[in-house]
Amino acid sequence: MRITYEGALYHVFSKGDKGEYIFSTDRQKGYFAGTFIKGLKRYKAELHAFCIMGNHYHLLLRTPQDNLSALMHFIGSTYASYFQRERGISGHVFNGRYRSLIVETNEYVLALTRYIHRNPVRAGLINHPMQYRWSSYRFFADQTRLPDWLNRTLILDQLDYSLERSASEYRRFVERGLDENGLEKEALAFDRALESPEKTLEKALSKQRDLKKLMAIVCQYYGISHLGISHLSDHGRRFTEKEKRGCQAFIYLARMHTDASNKDIAQAIVLGEGNTSYHFQRIVSVLKRGDPEFERWTRELSELIEFWGLTPEFEIPRHG
Repeated sequence: MRITYEGALYHVFSKGDKGEYIFSTDRQKGYFAGTFIKGLKRYKAELHAFCIMGNHYHLLLRTPQDNLSALMHFIGSTYASYFQRERGISGHVFNGRYRSLIVETNEYVLALTRYIHRNPVRAGLINHPMQYRWSSYRFFADQTRLPDWLNRTLILDQLDYSLERSASEYRRFVERGLDENGLEKEALAFDRALESPEKTLEKALSKQRDLKKLMAIVCQYYGISHLGISHLSDHGRRFTEKEKRGCQAFIYLARMHTDASNKDIAQAIVLGEGNTSYHFQRIVSVLKRGDPEFERWTRELSELIEFWGLTPEFEIPRHG
């Protein structure tokens, strides 16, 4: 089962049919790179890392719209047609459909990009990832050469330094353990992860279902059509009181009753993570202090919990 949704981050990869080399030459690699760059622009996707090897590729990308299938169909069919024309052949070029894994955690993003960027070293093509032309690593190592179709921010932000220091720390992270033993351990760990992606995918889907269901319940309860700020800019107005309370209730319940991270919740309603934390802490403070709003929030949150289908006995931190 292929799971996709708006704003998801994916590790996408595919091999040549029967493991054959379909990117043997620089010309072929260049055509494939040009193809996925066109696809990114056409489908408004974000690329965060890539590596094109002789018989397979890796892409780390995000789709703000739920259109991964359309994007990958464009990339795969465009390149397959080119390859068939160049070789004068017919038949399959890729080994079935592409595979995609949803990437959920910050820690995994860093490890995954290191795995992607060290592919050519593990294959024995080069001694250092900086030497390989057909990956995104050189754009991380050399800040002056960043193209407009590659986004480094997602990865470098995980290191929590200034941009310049984060780039330096990332280089150290990737280049640490380039010996044979370190590369072999890394490959084995990722091979095991790739064997059975279903659990990771189902977990991600379950999280999205929870947030979407909660969002629908909150909108219905408060009599509003949207939850979040993305539609407000189109109408040039601020939150109504109901929209504000709906957002705060959604944030509180999502934090307390789902596995979604603060980042997941912020993305769901298009708010900054700092704003999401602020609204959550505000509700917590009201419930703990016995604020004048206490009784109203207690009633509204309890009713939302019942509508959501969870236990009616909503645990509120009592004041006094």
